[in-house]
Amino acid sequence: RGTPLIQEHPEFYAMGPDGHRFGQPGSKYKHADMCVSNPALHRFILEKVWAGKGTLKLGQCNTIEYCRCAKCLAWDGPQPQPDEIPGFERGAYGPRAISYRYARFWKTVHELAAKRNPITKTTVLMYQRTLPAPGAIQLNPQIYGEYCPWSGAATNFPMPRAVDQWSRQQWLGWKKTGISMIWRPNHLHNGYTMPYLSTRQVGEFFKFTFRNGLKGYMFDSLRVSWATQGPMIYIHMALGWDPELDIEQLRQDFWSAFGPAAGQIERYFDYWEEYSLTNPGGNLYSPVR
Repeated sequence: RGTPLIQEHPEFYAMGPDGHRFGQPGSKYKHADMCVSNPALHRFILEKVWAGKGTLKLGQCNTIEYCRCAKCLAWDGPQPQPDEIPGFERGAYGPRAISYRYARFWKTVHELAAKRNPITKTTVLMYQRTLPAPGAIQLNPQIYGEYCPWSGAATNFPMPRAVDQWSRQQWLGWKKTGISMIWRPNHLHNGYTMPYLSTRQVGEFFKFTFRNGLKGYMFDSLRVSWATQGPMIYIHMALGWDPELDIEQLRQDFWSAFGPAAGQIERYFDYWEEYSLTNPGGNLYSPVR
């Protein structure tokens, strides 16, 4: 009600490389992101948006754009050298590493909120350009971060081994901050009518998260394509129930549902799992450069 926020507080919105803030004449930004270093924005969130109880939601907008004002850039801290960024995830740094900036924003606003309500929980999102781990910063375990790969090769399973290792390193890097970790992958978007799938690799990653601080999970866009991705979906559901279950035993359980055809079904899906792993052309996000 009243004056739109973008007109009342244009300084709350991200500044583009051209010096214009989102919504101002001349701005080329298509999606709104915020000037997260602005203390007035922090106060506005706590005084006008958050009710003082319940969850404080600080997940950023669904955009790869970010603020280029001098203060936000200063919040980013030292930048990685080009040779420290793997080619397959260069887009996640786009072209700056901004995870530390957002981690500092979450920490700052959560600490202010905790003065008002010490038991409040805050939810945030490690996504697109905030997926890479931020480095040395200490966060509160009352901050729950959804680890959501959607930035390049780490989006999909199966993935090349180097990508799998990079994604694990980012998970461990975020865990090191003290944040509470939620796995919120997007890879079940893919496949659909094609038998593009993973059981062993994705199962091992699920178990890796469980061994390293997993507090919960949320699977996005379950297409329930059992004819093409049945074993993969089954692995997710079973490990969601009990992450300590054995992957090979779960695979055998799935094949056994087909009775006398179990061996043929296993060979069929194993063929396509191997094809998916060794044929990156079937995965738009997979090429490793």
